[in-house]
Amino acid sequence: MLSPPLATRFTPGGEAIAYPSLNTTVMPVMVGRQKGRRRRISAAHRSHLAQAIWVVLLLQGCTRSPSLNVLGAYFPDWLFCIVGAVAVTVLIRLLLVRASLDEWLDPPAIAYPALVALLAFAGWLLFF
Repeated sequence: MLSPPLATRFTPGGEAIAYPSLNTTVMPVMVGRQKGRRRRISAAHRSHLAQAIWVVLLLQGCTRSPSLNVLGAYFPDWLFCIVGAVAVTVLIRLLLVRASLDEWLDPPAIAYPALVALLAFAGWLLFF
């Protein structure tokens, strides 16, 4: 007895399903990748993938010059972040002195520069 010709369809997951092309009640037969089975990636392939990811991440900084035009002169963005961070740190210090909580940040020679750095980095991430 001759079997009916088989047709092949691909599921959204990339699996090939062979089934009889005539209208029959035969269940589809799985061909190719089995359902639920994960494909293993070789070590060489992972190495190439990791290198490609590093290249993409490192080239993100090459998009444009991080500077702002102020009255025709270009200033780097980090300069504005540091100036803003120093201003906000001075305001925080004044508020802490007014509330008599300035002794919480001890020693001030380490606490306030660290606060300036924290605010500068946060400003850089938020605005640039």
